[in-house]
Amino acid sequence: MVFGLNEVAPVEKVELIVVIFMMHLSAIVNAYIFGEMAVLVQEMDKKDIDFQESLDNANTAMHSLEIPDKIQDDIREYLMSVNEYKTQQNEMKDFLASISPSLKANVSRYIFFVAINQNTLLYKMMKNDSYCTIIANTKFKKNE
Repeated sequence: MVFGLNEVAPVEKVELIVVIFMMHLSAIVNAYIFGEMAVLVQEMDKKDIDFQESLDNANTAMHSLEIPDKIQDDIREYLMSVNEYKTQQNEMKDFLASISPSLKANVSRYIFFVAINQNTLLYKMMKNDSYCTIIANTKFKKNE
């Protein structure tokens, strides 16, 4: 059989109705996907625009005050790191808000335990205090 023009298209009325329905359904799904993508891009842009605005204000102020380039670079680097930490803090706050209070307490204890282990002075103080050592050893091991 040779492929002609109408061999791939629907021929019967039922086939035509099914194809029309599927095309409409596909168009709706396609529109929904692109709509969600647009919302995500807009939200990402909103954060970037806010940060860019604050960076522009800082640059304008530093230029007006004639601050040396080295200090300006240090200030920009600081603002970028603060912005990154602010995002991480918001993510952590959202995460903690989504879990139960008992799990939140476990996560908090683990975070503090890791912070104490990374700070040699606090780690030595914890080792000297038997109460803290008992709590730390019962909840988490050092390499978890």
